[in-house]
Amino acid sequence: MTVFKSLQSKELHALVHTELKGLEPIQDLVELTLFTPYVKDEHIVSLLIVGKPESGRTELIKKYRFNKGVIPREKFTARGILGELLKKEIVPVLPKQKILGHLLNYEFSAILSYKHESLLQTLSFLDAFTEEGLSPQSSYWIQGREMQELTGLKGGIITVVNTANFFNKIGKVKRIFYEGGWFSRNIVASFDEADRITKTVFEGFEKGDYRHGKFIDKISLRLPCKQVEIKISSEIIHKITNIAEDIATLYNEEMDDTRARIKGKRMWKSLVSLVKASALRAGRFEVSDYDLERIENLSYWMNLKLRSTKEEYSFLRY
Repeated sequence: MTVFKSLQSKELHALVHTELKGLEPIQDLVELTLFTPYVKDEHIVSLLIVGKPESGRTELIKKYRFNKGVIPREKFTARGILGELLKKEIVPVLPKQKILGHLLNYEFSAILSYKHESLLQTLSFLDAFTEEGLSPQSSYWIQGREMQELTGLKGGIITVVNTANFFNKIGKVKRIFYEGGWFSRNIVASFDEADRITKTVFEGFEKGDYRHGKFIDKISLRLPCKQVEIKISSEIIHKITNIAEDIATLYNEEMDDTRARIKGKRMWKSLVSLVKASALRAGRFEVSDYDLERIENLSYWMNLKLRSTKEEYSFLRY
């Protein structure tokens, strides 16, 4: 019996087409990330999307702001989120498992503009929130005993950042992103819009395609109502190990500090979650070769190479 209220088990999943041509792989990553809180006993994935201004990053993630378990914020602080939790203005999507859901942040650069103390508190909060869960032994904790009910609460974040605020003058990742280990807690996906796609977009502008509500403003996902156990074979697990090591190598090439080098352990956990989320989204209870193929193809974007988008993607033919 399926745990979806309105989704019959099926093998294939089709993305909702949007005006953001070429961003289908990033869109797929966003959707799979939003499914990871519902995968039993696996890591909740966080996603950091890197791209140039006017590339459609923010427009894309905004389309998912109305889904359950999604908390949209233009900017936030640790104190602010904790205050909202205390006032019950935001509540966990899975209370029994102490899972809040995903913070949907429209531009991470806004957080980087905070005063130093507030920035460090917020990054410390994100470190805990996206990994082991909130803890009273921390720099972001407030109001003492009132916060005890939030101990262990966790979730993920989906956010975007433009290249000017992400890379330093020599093209390496700015130190603030990996100080304290926050960088390695994310799947980082980057892209650059191909010139031919930019031309296609302008052709659509000339036709007036952006007027009269023609484009989709929101995408609703049929998320489960509880966590689901998804099986995975040892063969697929082994292949994911290879993918994780390859991605870690690509990340390390762009780090300006050798002390920030990552080994890919957190990456491995995230990839396992994503491949299981692919099965879950399709209404299945076991990871298939189809899911592995999807993650292998999506891993092409999991680096800081700003690879050009394409007009069509063969692996998204499903």
